[in-house]
Amino acid sequence: MLTFYSVVKGFVGNTTYLQRNAIRSWKKAVPDCEIILFGDDEPNAQQEAMDMHLHVLPMERTEHGAPLLPYIVGKANEIARYDIRCLINADIILDSRFSQAVDVVSMNLDSFLMIAQRHGVEVDGEIDFSDEDWFVWMYQNRVKPGNLSAIDFFCYRGDWLKDIPPFGIGRCSWDNWLVHKAATEGVPIVNATMMTMAWHQDHPKHKIPVEWQENRELLGDWKPTWGSLLEATYILGGNGMLMESGTSRIMEKTRTDL
Repeated sequence: MLTFYSVVKGFVGNTTYLQRNAIRSWKKAVPDCEIILFGDDEPNAQQEAMDMHLHVLPMERTEHGAPLLPYIVGKANEIARYDIRCLINADIILDSRFSQAVDVVSMNLDSFLMIAQRHGVEVDGEIDFSDEDWFVWMYQNRVKPGNLSAIDFFCYRGDWLKDIPPFGIGRCSWDNWLVHKAATEGVPIVNATMMTMAWHQDHPKHKIPVEWQENRELLGDWKPTWGSLLEATYILGGNGMLMESGTSRIMEKTRTDL
């Protein structure tokens, strides 16, 4: 079992169908999942959550109004029903192989962080996930992949994600810090891109310079390769085999063993 948690924006304009698509895809990818949403003060968020049979919780924010990462992670870890958790951006669509990837990784590793490269996809309305060809449509409408530092979901197990600086979510750098945090704690990092990906629904981005600068300053001294897929210590192949990065050693259990 798995707990997703995410920060929603107001359900206004195209953000409405982008977030609906994302949340519905999580339910389809992991039917028995728990979903925790934050942002009860966002426009229409409470009604949308009720319509999806979910709850949306209050959250603390930075002085500039961005969702506060340590609060979000701390609260989710406190109330989550399951020990495998996934912090995910609210515009990210997951495919059906996400659940298989989690199964393989969790069977082989006690503590871990599973991440994947994102691909952009152009979406102009709600996706019918009951149509089994929806994933074919995604591939047909995909655009270029994100860079190796563009991480949009963080699936993890273990008591290592703590002592978090006051990053604002939805701004830069917090995602890279989180990946490098796992590396410095000696937590196995799994690049699952070959088996599953994060599908980012393209939309305009609104940057607030002061918030982005403050997040960057929280990183301190930083090397370009930190906080990216290059820090992965394991690779999950498309065939469900988990291998140590840079080696051919295959872990004992694969998806075919399940």
